[in-house]
Amino acid sequence: MEEELILESVSENKALMGVHELAQGVTYTESIKTGWKPPKYIKPHKFDKVRSKFSINVTGNEVPPPLKYFRDMKFPIPIVAALMAKEITRPSPIQMQVIPAVLSGRDVIGIASTGSGKSLSFILPMIMFSLEQEKTVTFFRKRGTLRSRPSSLSRTCSAALRKCELLRRRAWQQQIS
Repeated sequence: MEEELILESVSENKALMGVHELAQGVTYTESIKTGWKPPKYIKPHKFDKVRSKFSINVTGNEVPPPLKYFRDMKFPIPIVAALMAKEITRPSPIQMQVIPAVLSGRDVIGIASTGSGKSLSFILPMIMFSLEQEKTVTFFRKRGTLRSRPSSLSRTCSAALRKCELLRRRAWQQQIS
C-alpha cells in the first residue's frame, strides 16, 4: 500500500524536515515547544476506543489523544464560531487525531481521502501557533510584530492555492491577518 511505503520511508528517529534544513544539516532532538496540552478530563483508556470507532491508525510514542470536539482542542471562541458558521460542527476523524498532534508540536504524516479535512487539520494549528507567537513577541515601534511563517505541503499547485485561499478567508473572518 502507498500508506505503508510512505510511513516506512520516514525514520521514526528523524524529524520531518524541509529541503533547506536537510541541506544545512540541521538536526532536531526534541519536538517544538508549545503551550498546548490536552484537557485533563480526557481519559487515556478511551483513546483506543475513539481511534477504533473512527478507523484512526497511529504510530509513535506518547501520541496525543484524539479529540472529538473542537472545544476540547482549546480553540478561541471566534475560531469555533467561524467553524460552526460554515457548518463544521465536529472534527473529521483525521482532524480528531492530527490537530492535537500538531498542537502538541509533533511531526505528522496525515493520510486520508480527498475532502476529509486534511487541510484544516494543519491550517487551524498554524493559526493557533501564530496567535501564540503574537502574544509572546516583542512589539517594535512602527513595525508591528514578528510574524511566524508556517508551511504546509500540497500535492498540487491548485491544492496549495486552495489552502492559501482558505487560510486567507479564515484569517480575514477572525481579523488576524
